[in-house]
Amino acid sequence: MREDPFYAVKAKIQTLISQVLVDYDKFKDTLQNRNTAQDPHFQTLLRTLRVNCKSIRNDLRALNTTVEAVVKHRSNPVFAHITDSELASRRKFITETTSIVDDIDALMTSQKTRSKIERDSQIALTASEPPSSYASARERQNYSDTNDFIESKRQEHQALVAREDEALDDMSSALARLSDMGHDIETGLKETQQGLDVLDEEVDSANRLMSIAMRRLDRLLGKSSWGKYCCIFMLVIIMILLFLAVIYL
Repeated sequence: MREDPFYAVKAKIQTLISQVLVDYDKFKDTLQNRNTAQDPHFQTLLRTLRVNCKSIRNDLRALNTTVEAVVKHRSNPVFAHITDSELASRRKFITETTSIVDDIDALMTSQKTRSKIERDSQIALTASEPPSSYASARERQNYSDTNDFIESKRQEHQALVAREDEALDDMSSALARLSDMGHDIETGLKETQQGLDVLDEEVDSANRLMSIAMRRLDRLLGKSSWGKYCCIFMLVIIMILLFLAVIYL
């Protein structure tokens, strides 16, 4: 029996979810204990989590489709190896993994997280104390130039992040389409294999019937010379009739 594709996809999800949980712990630690705007890895970590969570969701949807197909065609012999307990186990894996991804997405997109990121950005912008009223014009100009430079870089960074997010979304969508195509191909191959299995069974059945007929014919011909001559005579008559049919019809 061929390997059940469910387990291959499940193994891929388990590998990816392990990495996501490691990144998620780093994300929470930075969010709670450090300034996210001053951490050079925070934005990359956030985008990686988004893409990996979306990829996991796509695979989970594909697995759920296969589970529903088994339920819908429960009597099909192809699914005979999937017991009720196995089906329940598959549903449990999908439900629990979906819950994990939901929790991660909820924290990343929460208002509290967005507020913390915006607050960290403001703190980073105002980290240096403004010059006092007694400062020289040059010091005040330097402070203004520095703030302008920081603000321009912040805007450039936000624009870059937006472009990267868009590119990552496009990549995630492309991966989802490839995943769907892969599952369609897998389904087609599976249906083709089922057809070939049925054809093999029919050929085996025909061979068995042919073997039985040949054994009976051997027994008939082996009993007497008269039986042999009778069969030969009948075959000659059939050949003549076929020959005449081809000529005159």
